[in-house]
Amino acid sequence: MALRYLIVKTSRRIYVTIFAMAVAIMFVTTMFILADSFRESNIGLLQRFKSNYYCISTNPDLYESRVPEGKFNGSSCILVKITVEKDNETYITYFLGINDTLGILKYNGEGIWIGSESPILPGEMTIYGPDSNISVYVNRVYRTSFFPNYWLIGNLSTARMLRGDMENEVNFVITEYPIYENGYRCSSMTSIIDFFRASVEEIERDVALTIIIGLVISILLMNSVMAMDMKDNSRTIAILRAIGCTRYKIFMVYFARAVYIAITASLFGLSLGIILSYSLVSIIPRFGVESLFNIVVYPYVAIYAILLGFLGAVIGGIPPILGTLKIGIVREMGVEM
Repeated sequence: MALRYLIVKTSRRIYVTIFAMAVAIMFVTTMFILADSFRESNIGLLQRFKSNYYCISTNPDLYESRVPEGKFNGSSCILVKITVEKDNETYITYFLGINDTLGILKYNGEGIWIGSESPILPGEMTIYGPDSNISVYVNRVYRTSFFPNYWLIGNLSTARMLRGDMENEVNFVITEYPIYENGYRCSSMTSIIDFFRASVEEIERDVALTIIIGLVISILLMNSVMAMDMKDNSRTIAILRAIGCTRYKIFMVYFARAVYIAITASLFGLSLGIILSYSLVSIIPRFGVESLFNIVVYPYVAIYAILLGFLGAVIGGIPPILGTLKIGIVREMGVEM
């Protein structure tokens, strides 16, 4: 009887609430999937890096590290965040300027090379850095075990021109042996994965924030719709109580209604989130991470989505139900004594 009541009493207000909650849960689901996908995709990158070289830097974030040029013997490197325009398409990636004295990449310092896994095809392109831009023709493709194969590689002069803030400095130096000196970090080349772990941590912080926002939205929506629902049905509730229906039974009917709304919204939002995540596969290569991003969906994501909706039903739905049940039968029926 309660289930029949839930279906029959579904209104436009309920549909709007379900859709709004589903959108909030969709974003939470998408953030979970993106965090998992980025983390898992980088496992392959970690396994590829060799450890027979060492990285000398001053900051775990290699982009923010500063090392005086020439201080250490080795291959000096400058990282530049760049935007590449080619054939009316725009891509965001990194440019690695290197003085390859150790012969790590067999780069002779001439021209610009492009990674074999980059979504950018060789040819004419314009590279925009923080400080300036250059138009070049790129026709050399490289593959390496030391850096992501979607980066562009060039010499230090080009990197310094694009970045503009690295005069007489580099971001890090690659050496053949460990060097320990105060103020400098010495780590195996496998530590470059920390550069990507920092991005994963940022995504995970965004996930936590999105969960909080999604939960608050779910609670507010559920509280609002149940408050209006209870107000519209207050007379019906009073009649049910007058003919002997207990508060507990009425509470369970309306609580089941709230759970029904929440679970429906959760499943709908979960489906939208998965669809959105897979849709991003066609967009992500434009940001230079095609080779490091494969969508993975774990079962716990569905559990979290349903739990988020259920918490919204419990925290947001119970107070208005209990508030209505406390009001006297005579008052709700509008009977004057």
